[in-house]
Amino acid sequence: MPATVADYRTDFTDHPSPEGKYRAITFLLKDGKGNRIPAANLDSLVLTLYDEPTGTIINARTAQTVLNANGGTYTGDATTAAGEMALGPSDMAMVDATLSLEVHVLLFEFAWDGDVDKKGAHRIRLAVANEVKLP
Repeated sequence: MPATVADYRTDFTDHPSPEGKYRAITFLLKDGKGNRIPAANLDSLVLTLYDEPTGTIINARTAQTVLNANGGTYTGDATTAAGEMALGPSDMAMVDATLSLEVHVLLFEFAWDGDVDKKGAHRIRLAVANEVKLP
């Protein structure tokens, strides 16, 4: 039986967030048919946070569990299910201080319904603006 794979993308690059500041990101997790996954059905949710052009991991967030842990929450039923990820100053750090703007990616990987074939990913692109004096 083929895997049920959900792959979604969100882009927040037109409204840069200042480096080193708190930022909350709201996101939806959907199955391969576009239906929200209820919190009760979600088995795992991990986050990898990285700089898009270099792939550099930010704040040691590599496949870190964020299902109601480590700044992440996910609640709701099939109609209201949604997640929120709280990003702190270390998550919003510039990788290259010589740039005025860089793009970071929050890669959420998830599984649901206790089925190893039901897994998905949601990539969120986030622009981070250098708020300190450039060299």
